[in-house]
Amino acid sequence: MVSVIIPLYNKQEYIYKTLSSVLAQDFTEFEVIVVNDGSTDESEKIIHSFEDDRITLITLPNSGVSIARNAGITAANFDWIALLDADDWWAPSFLSEWANAFEAYPDESVFASGRTRVFQDHSKRYVNPLLPKAESMGLINYFEVIAQDLPPINSSNGVLRKSVLSHAGYFNPNMQQHEDHDLWLRLAVNHSIVFFNEPLSFYNKDTQDSQSQHVLAPHNFRMYLETMLTVRDKISPKESRNLDAFMQRYGAITFIKYSRQYASSDSHEIYSLLQRFMKGKELFMVRLAHRFPFINWYKILRFLR
Repeated sequence: MVSVIIPLYNKQEYIYKTLSSVLAQDFTEFEVIVVNDGSTDESEKIIHSFEDDRITLITLPNSGVSIARNAGITAANFDWIALLDADDWWAPSFLSEWANAFEAYPDESVFASGRTRVFQDHSKRYVNPLLPKAESMGLINYFEVIAQDLPPINSSNGVLRKSVLSHAGYFNPNMQQHEDHDLWLRLAVNHSIVFFNEPLSFYNKDTQDSQSQHVLAPHNFRMYLETMLTVRDKISPKESRNLDAFMQRYGAITFIKYSRQYASSDSHEIYSLLQRFMKGKELFMVRLAHRFPFINWYKILRFLR
């Protein structure tokens, strides 16, 4: 049995498709916990239109996605937690493939499927040279994968043991952005990921209010970096080098892109943390962005590329 957790805030245009994709699963032994995070649109009304006793609706005052997910996880009746955002959806075999993966790897606690980012006029499958071959599954190391490209798990393609989430501390309630990446880092200290390389999760990139399209708030950036530093002290030297390689790429481009919109005190604090990861040309570019914030270095960098 598995508990599907869907945090919901003003997604009336998407939630019907999202929830329908769960109810259409060919693996049927699940419950769905929708956590309405103070929606002001018709989202809750749409939830009530479904007549399925596997659906539970929890309504909270608006508190943010981390608190909403944590409330759903806490209320879950089963030890397996499947995460799904309210504007994403699954292929019908998503949960049955998780069940197959669990049967093949009964001692593992973190599973993820391949995913596809869906834009308005095209879609893009997640690829990484370190993933198992297409349509096959295997164990992957989170730090090795992010050294090459994007993280292998997100908030709509993962199934995890509730006990593992509890041990890691759930989602950081003070984070509204990168809260999922922050959790994956903490989980990856002690757990590999069983990855099934078939695109069974669909990540909606056409949502106008998607967090990934917003400026990364400085407090979220800072807490993410602080988690990285904490994690780096707990992992192997090889994993630390992989984490640093990820930060050389991700940390530099993120700071260059957003620091112009940060207060000087926030920019300085984040810059101080980044220096503990940076070297070479990336550190040089970060220094330029910090010292001359009135210049749009991100625009220049994109032009040079």
